[in-house]
Amino acid sequence: MYDEYLKDSYDFATHAISIKNLDEKSKQRYFRVSIFCGMAAIEAFVNNIADILLYSKTMCDIEKAFLLDKKMILKNDKFIISKQNEFHRIEHKIRFLLSKYVKDFDFSSRKCWSDFITFKRKRDTLMHSRLEEDETEIAEYESIVKNGITSINEIMNYLCLGIKSKELRKQIRDLKF
Repeated sequence: MYDEYLKDSYDFATHAISIKNLDEKSKQRYFRVSIFCGMAAIEAFVNNIADILLYSKTMCDIEKAFLLDKKMILKNDKFIISKQNEFHRIEHKIRFLLSKYVKDFDFSSRKCWSDFITFKRKRDTLMHSRLEEDETEIAEYESIVKNGITSINEIMNYLCLGIKSKELRKQIRDLKF
């Protein structure tokens, strides 16, 4: 599903950018939906990767529990992955995966990482807003969304290369600005 969400994100952003006679409120609406779909895409992708790695011998149980949002519990003097949920932030999961599987990834110098964090912060601001109206300027939305979708695409591709030793499908890689 992550590929469908990323396509949705791209399509909503493209509509907001390309439809000339669209009013400001409608453009904001398209950009907001694009942000929500983009974050759904990366979260679904990370969940898919977690499911793949569940049976991998490259991760210990605590790493698997972390990615699966499960709690580790002590049972009969052994730590096991419980069925109880313990949610972890998506940026922490991505950072863990990049650190483990993409050895040359430098978080301080990679534009895709800082753009992703900006995109996620915008999503968080929208989700937890206390404002009555969206005050984000169209130019700001456009910049955040273009850079955010591109960053998600690049991060997903880095992870595919690092974990699966192959690139993200071309039709998905092409969904960037």
